[in-house]
Amino acid sequence: ERLDVVEVAASRKLPVIVMASGQNGMPHSIEERLENLDEMVGLCRKSGMPDRHLYIDVLIYPKSSGAKEGLDGLLAMEEVLKKFGEEVHIAGGHSNFSFGMPLRHLINAVWLDLAIQRGCDAGIIDPITVDPHAVRKLDRNAAYYQRTADMVLNPDDDTVMDYLSEARAGSIEDPFAGK
Repeated sequence: ERLDVVEVAASRKLPVIVMASGQNGMPHSIEERLENLDEMVGLCRKSGMPDRHLYIDVLIYPKSSGAKEGLDGLLAMEEVLKKFGEEVHIAGGHSNFSFGMPLRHLINAVWLDLAIQRGCDAGIIDPITVDPHAVRKLDRNAAYYQRTADMVLNPDDDTVMDYLSEARAGSIEDPFAGK
């Protein structure tokens, strides 16, 4: 079924979103993401699509679904660029990342900043929970940024639980509160 869509997009010179999901469902590792993408990017290239038309969605899972999700998503972005080259675009559902978490605006802004640092240049966002302009206002040296980035990047459940406790207690500054 995907081949038909690829052929139509290629014949009309349309950009496409290439998802890391596979025939067996959602990937559970960076390696599975890359294997699935290898197949789909190969189909796109074989159909004559230029890499600049490929918007690769590495699949951004909520941090609340597993502590390793932040790090895996960001590492997958880096690996996609290494494997497929700098002309492909990195995209994804960025607002998914903070689902079920407190301080969603802050978490999403820090997540998006970390993703951009790893080559992400496109995305699907919920404008209620993600303000792309907020990324420019972040202070990477501030305690709120450091603490949130540590939670995003750390695959340890205890780190996430500590962050949740601190956030709920009001111990983490929210630079977007009331905005």
